Amino acid sequence: MRLNSFLTAIAAVAFLMTSLTFAQEKSGEVKTLDDQQCQSECNGSCPVSTAMAKLPKMNYQVNGEAVCCSKMAEKAKSDGAKVDYIVGKETFDNHDKAFVSLVKQTETFVNDFVTPSTCSKSGMTTVAGESCNCPVEAGKKAELVKNAVAKVSMTYAVGEETCNCPNQAAAMAKKSGAKKEYVVAGEKTCCEMTARLNLAKAKYKAAVETLVASKAPASKANSGS
Repeated sequence: MRLNSFLTAIAAVAFLMTSLTFAQEKSGEVKTLDDQQCQSECNGSCPVSTAMAKLPKMNYQVNGEAVCCSKMAEKAKSDGAKVDYIVGKETFDNHDKAFVSLVKQTETFVNDFVTPSTCSKSGMTTVAGESCNCPVEAGKKAELVKNAVAKVSMTYAVGEETCNCPNQAAAMAKKSGAKKEYVVAGEKTCCEMTARLNLAKAKYKAAVETLVASKAPASKANSGS
């Protein structure tokens, strides 16, 4: 009797987990391995994931009702529904125009984030979303962010060859007939706008990770844990 109850309980848990996974997949909210690991390490409050969630994003409406992911929006559009693409305070009826806006808004957001700004009235300096009234501390933080962002760059791949110059990449592509790809943090794309978005996100992530690491206790940082 107890065995039957135990097996029933296991089946119920398995069904619940399967249902949850299916619901996440339908809503486009499946978490990557990195997200799951980060949440485990940070008890669900990973500062990097929290920061990344603040970046501009594209939202969708179908016939005036919000939907959770692009797949649902595109499916509705193919069925003849009216789809609006919302980025910040802007609304578009065309995905490509909305995506261009997303790229530009993300670049502006990241540039403002990494650029020190001092209030003329309070004297407070804001760097990477944090404010302080000590110019020395602000200067150190600004230098950390500047160095982190400088390490992030876009490279180019044409077939098996790579380079750092877009003109050289274009010449290589013309000569070989292979397509030119933009590479940021190991991720390749043939779309320049997608590459710009990836670059802005990579710079932002690098700045956030550097600041998080700078605040880690010395003993923890030395242990590598």
